[in-house]
Amino acid sequence: MRRAAPGLLICAAFWLGCSSSETTSPDPQSTTAPIHRFLLYARNWPVEEVELALVRDTGGSTVTLFRPARDGRPRVVLDSIGPSPTDAEEVRVMLESFDVWALNEANAPGAACRSVDGQRSCAITSNDYSIVMQVERGWDVRVQRYTGLERAGASAPARALGDYVLAWARRREGRTP
Repeated sequence: MRRAAPGLLICAAFWLGCSSSETTSPDPQSTTAPIHRFLLYARNWPVEEVELALVRDTGGSTVTLFRPARDGRPRVVLDSIGPSPTDAEEVRVMLESFDVWALNEANAPGAACRSVDGQRSCAITSNDYSIVMQVERGWDVRVQRYTGLERAGASAPARALGDYVLAWARRREGRTP
């Protein structure tokens, strides 16, 4: 009879010791699992661009909205809320209105990136209306890009999300949406 290698026994003991029939966090594939991080860059060329960062951790929810540094202009923070035990109103409305998890799916309808045979391919553009996003639930991370949002037939949900974030930035600057 052969003996199991000590390394295998240690790995098995570790796995059994760390596994549990009780779930301590929501299933990240569940539609109700919380988003831990959401990053978005929206560009409506040549008019404006904005970045959004939402981070949720044990300290609470923090959201930062800013105009990136360009052409000798500094980065300008437009809104910074948190950490707070609850999401800011703008974040709640955004997450209730847009399924950012689905919008970041590998082959989301209307997206500029596709996965074919395990390879990721993205349509790269410039001088258009586009958004680039990353969303995280636990260890699951999704990223996606939408381009040509100014054209008819573009992804309506992605365009609406870009419009929402750009309008939020204009409101914070005191401009009308």
